[in-house]
Amino acid sequence: MQKLTDLGFSRGSDGIYVDGEGNRLEFEFLTYSDNPIRLRASELVAQDLRAGGFAIKLLSMDGEALVQRVWPDFDVSQGRNYQMSIFGWSAPVAAQARLGSLLHSDPGLGTLNLSGYANDEVDRLTEEAAITSNDEERLELFHAVQEELANDLPLITLFYLDGIFAYRPAAHDDWVFMAGQGIINKASFLTR
Repeated sequence: MQKLTDLGFSRGSDGIYVDGEGNRLEFEFLTYSDNPIRLRASELVAQDLRAGGFAIKLLSMDGEALVQRVWPDFDVSQGRNYQMSIFGWSAPVAAQARLGSLLHSDPGLGTLNLSGYANDEVDRLTEEAAITSNDEERLELFHAVQEELANDLPLITLFYLDGIFAYRPAAHDDWVFMAGQGIINKASFLTR
């Protein structure tokens, strides 16, 4: 917490960091009310942040309401209406070398940039990686992106859900495996 001290913050009588004018470090943290795993993960994160000196107001809401605050109409150019959120989805960016869609500051390129992250160097690196045909050069570019992200921390991956699914083929045998999703995805339920 040395960085906060260097910025002029100190712990108040209640343990929450305050600046020189008495403004507390308070954040609203959005989470899903209808997803027990994400709700519990949010509670644990909020608990640790509180212990670290941050005032956290955990706001659980139904999935659709949360999406409208974090990713309005699935269009990042509409902006965002949140300070913190636990949010999850399967973003197929790494395998297709489209890391820019997750990180680029231009909403036309960073269509999955839900955090509103903006870093000119990351923009440049992801643009270059998208057009580089040499795998070794692309890997070097991605390592440089990782270094920038480690300094900025625009998002933090908490965990990946792993699923084990049992099913009875006599009831339904049109399952379609999708990497990163398993068999529970829309392709398994489309009629052919």
